[in-house]
Amino acid sequence: MKNGTERILWFSWVVVLMMLIALLITRSNSYEFILVDLFAFAALTTLTAVMPIKYRTHMITVFQWVTLVIFLKFGLVLELLVTQFVLFGALYATGLNKTNFYRIPLNSLIFLLTSLLAACVFFLFGGQTNQPTTLATYNDFAALIAYVLTFLVANHFLIYLVRRYLFALKRQQFFKGVLIELATAALFFPLTIILIISYEQMGINAIGFAGLTFIGITIVLQLYNQSTITNHLLKEVTKFGYELNACLTREELFEQLSLKLNAFFNWNQLLLYEVNNEKVALLYAEDQKGATVHLQLRNGESYSRYALESNSLMVAGARKEWGKLGKELPQNLESIIAIPLRRKQEIVGLLTITSLKQRSFRGNQIMILEIMANMLSIALTNVKSFEKTKQQSEHCPLTNLFNFRYFEERLKATINQEKEQPVSLILLDLDHFKKVNDTYGHQSGNDVLCGVADRLKRLTPIDGVVARYGGEEFVILLPNTTEEEATFVARDIWDELRTHPFVIQDDLTDAREIEIIVTASIGVATSSINEENNMDDAVTLIRKADRAMYNGAKQQGRDKVASFNEMKKIPHF
Repeated sequence: MKNGTERILWFSWVVVLMMLIALLITRSNSYEFILVDLFAFAALTTLTAVMPIKYRTHMITVFQWVTLVIFLKFGLVLELLVTQFVLFGALYATGLNKTNFYRIPLNSLIFLLTSLLAACVFFLFGGQTNQPTTLATYNDFAALIAYVLTFLVANHFLIYLVRRYLFALKRQQFFKGVLIELATAALFFPLTIILIISYEQMGINAIGFAGLTFIGITIVLQLYNQSTITNHLLKEVTKFGYELNACLTREELFEQLSLKLNAFFNWNQLLLYEVNNEKVALLYAEDQKGATVHLQLRNGESYSRYALESNSLMVAGARKEWGKLGKELPQNLESIIAIPLRRKQEIVGLLTITSLKQRSFRGNQIMILEIMANMLSIALTNVKSFEKTKQQSEHCPLTNLFNFRYFEERLKATINQEKEQPVSLILLDLDHFKKVNDTYGHQSGNDVLCGVADRLKRLTPIDGVVARYGGEEFVILLPNTTEEEATFVARDIWDELRTHPFVIQDDLTDAREIEIIVTASIGVATSSINEENNMDDAVTLIRKADRAMYNGAKQQGRDKVASFNEMKKIPHF
């Protein structure tokens, strides 16, 4: 809401409130004999105001059914004033805070206009206030029913206009809201009639008995609604468990977690930590506003760390309840909840959720979050296990490069994806590598292979893929790379190997460290259109690189770089 609009609301509300108070003062003498009764009704109104009923996305208040009696028995001015003051309790119970103070004048003016419209209709139908009441006074309830219907429809219509033009909310459930209010009226309108009749017969004592009925029904409806919400959440969280178990990567897991939190909670920042031997590391962080996570959070912040140390769920509904913890987090956050993720009595992670609003996490939500945490810990362990298995199946255990099985699939996918773009291969075979094993030992040979792998990864462009082809052979995939460009890369590798020795240990003699030079024969090939006007497939491209390496480098004396197209120019090829 714009500041100018908010100032107009506050000004209008203050003017109206002063006018009502002035009217009350001018007529104060006529109210002296009913002050006790009026205070009793005001107390009952306040109690019902601080106990709203939330039904799905709708917030239902019932205090207006008590103010209806005030309107009938004490007049419009007192009803308007009581409504203005008890609204504070209703707004606080529905989440009033410093960021939405504009709700005070806005809702007060809506209820004021609603009451005035309903009162006008009531008087048009012949209704009277401040009179001894019998059932027949209201023309068989015509005026009273007209008042109720006008109040419900006008209230929702004004709310619709405010949301539509002040907050630009185009999609609203206007008719559904009216139907819910009509259903509420079917329950509380008879109670209002009973309260009117009881007050006529019993006086102020009727307020206590009727108040117990109002409050009792409200509590029952709240409990029913909480039970309905909890059952719905349990169904959704069960579905969440199935969806989590279907995740094979951390990215999928994090996406599902974020989606479900959006459905269940009002949150602003999410932090998911991995715990390994009490060491905390940030796995995933998300801010609803897209803000970046501070570096100091990567090893956990103090609130989450305390939850880890105490091995228990921690929750705070306001910033002042955090104590000295969580200073690393943004200062505008209010609610926070940190819950350890356990797997077989071992803490494997921490989930911390924060919100800008106070009291964002309520009882049933905390229960649901505990269930989600148990599911998340299992899913996180399963994903880590799957990723480890996938890593082992796709990588060479010695050099940690991709193995040829993965490389072949990646090459096929790249050729299909690039289509008309060139795809190049560099095939590399270490020269006389058997002599290294025979002279210095197989462990020293393994050290050389790992060293070569490190240099290949360092010298390969960022979009390239390096794999161990087998034994002492390596292969590099270069997408969208011409043969000339790939040859430049190959020559950098060739020069690096022949000019920078490896430091190894002579395991077969005195175990001293020595330096050795290991050279390589390197073949380069690039995909091209064949005689059938088709791009080379993966097998053809590998064969080209292999022939370039064997015929163009090895057969020409080793320690060379040869490209397939250049090699074709050799007469005996």
